[in-house]
Amino acid sequence: MPQQAQRRALIKLAAQLKAEAERQLNVNSEQSLAIADQIFNLGTEEGIRALGTLARADALRELGRYAEAALAYADAASLFRSAGDDVGWARTRIGATFNARYAGDHAQILADVDDARRILTENALWLRLTRLENHTGGLLSGLGRPEEALAAHRRALEAAERLEPRNELLEAEVLGTLALAYYQVDDFETAEALNTRATAVFEREGKLELAARMRRNFARFAAGRGDYSKALAAVLPGRRTLLELERIDAAAHLGQVGVDCLIRLGRPAEAAELATLVETEFESVGGRIEAAATHGLHAVALAQLGQAEAALVQLQQAEVLFGVANWDAGPSNVRLGRAVVLGETGRWREALAEAETVRDELRLRGSVVRAVQADLVRARALRALGEPHAAAAAAREALDLASNRLLPWLSYHAWRLLGELARDTGDEAGALRAFVEAIANLEQVQGRILTEYRATFLADKADVFEAAVDLLLRRDEVEQAFNMVERAKSRALVDALAGGLDIRIRPISPQQAKLAVELAGLRRKHDALVEQPEADGELRALEGRITRILEELRLAGAPDLERLSLLEGRVYSPQAQLGARTALLEFFRIGHDLALFVMDGQSLRAVRLSGALPRLYRLQTPLRLNLDAAIEEPHQRSKLEPNARALLQRTYDVLLRPVRGWLDAYDRLIVVPHGRLHQLPFGALHDGDGYLIERFEIATAPSASSLTFCLRPRHRVGQHVLVGGHSADGSLPGAIEEARAVANLYGDSAELLLEDQLTLDSLKGRAREADLIHLAAHGVSRLDAPLFSHLRLADGRQTALDCFDLELDAYLVTLSACESGTGAVSAGDEQLGLPRAFLYAGARAVIHSLWRIDDRFTRTLMERFYSELKAGRGRAAALRIAQLEQLHGGTVLHPFLWAPLSLVGDWREETT
Repeated sequence: MPQQAQRRALIKLAAQLKAEAERQLNVNSEQSLAIADQIFNLGTEEGIRALGTLARADALRELGRYAEAALAYADAASLFRSAGDDVGWARTRIGATFNARYAGDHAQILADVDDARRILTENALWLRLTRLENHTGGLLSGLGRPEEALAAHRRALEAAERLEPRNELLEAEVLGTLALAYYQVDDFETAEALNTRATAVFEREGKLELAARMRRNFARFAAGRGDYSKALAAVLPGRRTLLELERIDAAAHLGQVGVDCLIRLGRPAEAAELATLVETEFESVGGRIEAAATHGLHAVALAQLGQAEAALVQLQQAEVLFGVANWDAGPSNVRLGRAVVLGETGRWREALAEAETVRDELRLRGSVVRAVQADLVRARALRALGEPHAAAAAAREALDLASNRLLPWLSYHAWRLLGELARDTGDEAGALRAFVEAIANLEQVQGRILTEYRATFLADKADVFEAAVDLLLRRDEVEQAFNMVERAKSRALVDALAGGLDIRIRPISPQQAKLAVELAGLRRKHDALVEQPEADGELRALEGRITRILEELRLAGAPDLERLSLLEGRVYSPQAQLGARTALLEFFRIGHDLALFVMDGQSLRAVRLSGALPRLYRLQTPLRLNLDAAIEEPHQRSKLEPNARALLQRTYDVLLRPVRGWLDAYDRLIVVPHGRLHQLPFGALHDGDGYLIERFEIATAPSASSLTFCLRPRHRVGQHVLVGGHSADGSLPGAIEEARAVANLYGDSAELLLEDQLTLDSLKGRAREADLIHLAAHGVSRLDAPLFSHLRLADGRQTALDCFDLELDAYLVTLSACESGTGAVSAGDEQLGLPRAFLYAGARAVIHSLWRIDDRFTRTLMERFYSELKAGRGRAAALRIAQLEQLHGGTVLHPFLWAPLSLVGDWREETT
């Protein structure tokens, strides 16, 4: 073969191998690197060497070896220039632009883009131009230049649309990145629409890996903006798909986003567990830099768990991997991680040194989020080291940088710190302004988290509301203080009710349907194990798996967050609905004190109960012991009653005696407790002359705003009564008698389900048509896992989780079961358990028990209660009459017998 022909043949073969290397990039990056070596073996011709070097650069980039890739791209560009191949040079700028997000040299790369764009346009290389513009948009986005990024992605779409024949897959890829650009400029609606279009194309064409990549890109950006639920909604299904396709590296990238989200949501144990998996995945595919970055996240999770030494070991591993990968930015990431970990463990002087060393470098690299984090560590360290002015300056620097990027989760930390610094120096007005700004930013992030997953996020943040309320009360700004309390309390429930959030499980994809089937099987297994004490470890593991599947299924509702985010911080006052002689009493914790707000139809007053909480806590333990003794030793109840009454009187003295004069004007009290107060029997508090129930009708509410939604009109008017009774294998015969007695009172209006008839499906199917629901059954309260608190039915357990799937429009649900109202109280004063779940599901009021109940007394009480209710009494009035009948029954009765039931929600009579 003539030499010229042989040269052309070798170049053609090199081009074919380069095309195969490109095809392998997203399939097997190591194979792509091997193909690059094959190209080099074809000869020393500059054009061949240039193609081989470009193939090598692309493979190194895909493997996360960004520093090596940057050098290879530069070598390839030089070789193509020497060979006089402008198009080849322009091709090197495509991968180099993507790589620059990680390897630096942004200015030179962006300068080269203009020339590359011109060359590719002149040669009508629309596919290459699409890639170039797409990567340019990604780089500009990472540099905090969102409008320029948006323009680049639009140019990418224009180039893609010029291809003939039309390439829908390429267009979908560009739509996905264009969605990210719109997301960065806060055009969420357009971003969601574009992302949905792109994903639909990939799924229709069977390109599941590309669909998962779209989720990964979107998840990474959503997490960076604080949209943790949207990020997890993309991470969980995308990661499962990629692992099934054996695309370990892509799955690991999604997992890394998941680790970051879990840390931000206050779930460090889960974050550490996932980080361990992701580190192994990255290392198995040679992704050293991403493995190192995951070690850094792992360190933060461990620090939050109090495992400082283990966290520092993780950072050492990250440093080693960054060094092996020869990545210049690696050491700065390790220093920042070390600063965060040292701060978490109170080693402030060391934390300050690390943060000051790294902050300027991060700014120069355009790593805005990390630079803000470094400034925040500096500010916290300076405050701890007694340098308030320097700390405030550092916090303002962080705030300025975060504000330019619309990063509310970082702005929250900066404003909060400024508030604490102002408070330290006695500047109450400045502190209040800063705390209010912190809360506004916090609510922006909280509004983007699905309601059921806010509790852990708020665990270390709820006290910022306390700080604001404290300052407002000091300034006698009672209405503003009350509104701030309402912004703090039970917001998950309030926002769900206000937003009409549908939190039922509704699988919307084949993958979700498969998960729903798995969930059903796990629930059956759970029911079989729950009564076996020896299976406790297996049961906990099973509950963890159930919870994770439920989270993924519920995250399918992440689009609802756009609607919910509009409700940030709204207060829904029930003042106009209270009516005459009704007062709402709302408690709120401020350190060791309690604030008590008293609202009626015309006024709002407040008093501070100094030192109330320690005194109250000292009373609760002996009161609980007294109640337990009354349960276990019936013959001792008459002897225990005076002590119980004394403890209840002392509790009254702490909580209500300071406002006793105010209460004389009312006949009805609606109590909004806080924290441990949710477990108090307010009707049994004793003022020295009598029990509170002897003077007032009493109801409770999770918050004033939630009460407003309990008072909203029902969608229908009726008197269909659903009564269920289950004796738990004969151990509760009184439950059957009680159910029959209640059903008999309502005659033909009642539907009675007893024993085997009371199943999960029968309750779910009939509850949606019921106006009143009464359930008498065995109840179990799970303070360790409140969403698994349950009522025992014939074929399983009606848990709080199951209640979310009910569709209720009932004016009352009565849970006649032991401890049916006992629940854990999480951050934000969210009381988790059965009553709240029924309110979620649509009940306007719930009667529940605060402790174990006596079958005989409860049956008698229920018969009188429903007789009064049926006669037209209000719900609170009917319950009061029934309790008073027992209290005044002729003998001295321990409160254990007559006071366990509490009404939450609408207290009024039901209008028909």
